[in-house]
Amino acid sequence: MKRISFPYACVLLVGSTVALLAACDSDKKPKSDVIIAEKYVPRKPQPPIRRQPSHRTEQVQWGGAMYDIVIDQRPDDSLALVKGDHGQPYVDNRITLTIRRTDGSTFFHHDVTKKTLDACLDNIFRRQGILDGMVYDTISDGHLRFGLQVAFPDADDMFLPIRMLIDRQGNFSVARDTDLY
Repeated sequence: MKRISFPYACVLLVGSTVALLAACDSDKKPKSDVIIAEKYVPRKPQPPIRRQPSHRTEQVQWGGAMYDIVIDQRPDDSLALVKGDHGQPYVDNRITLTIRRTDGSTFFHHDVTKKTLDACLDNIFRRQGILDGMVYDTISDGHLRFGLQVAFPDADDMFLPIRMLIDRQGNFSVARDTDLY
């Protein structure tokens, strides 16, 4: 068996390591061809998005009498379209609130739109928000209290809570609901 001297072994080891690194490095593509992320291509807006209509009925006892509260929410094409952050159009909603006595007569009937809530809205919610819902809340100081929400249609966490109070004469008032803050 032939012996290899130490200096010769070191030269052989360094030479093979350099050759191996050069071979691995030659497989790399030039940096200009390396794709880090795909190019962003914005989606074209689809036809206007419409929320599903909803219908809720609830009975409440108020002032010693029973009342049926009916809340109908539906998209309304007669209202101005709202555009989301990416240009996607949305159809705004109209909510019809009807309160009936037990004999079937109507105590209160009103269509609610963003225009009804205009005093509670700032310019951003007027432009980019849709009327997103209404619920019966409670009886507060002799008034029926309802909660409404105007929201950005493409952001679940961006909304403005509003309360609506109806008195025993059928008059109503709206204000920002600060109890949630």
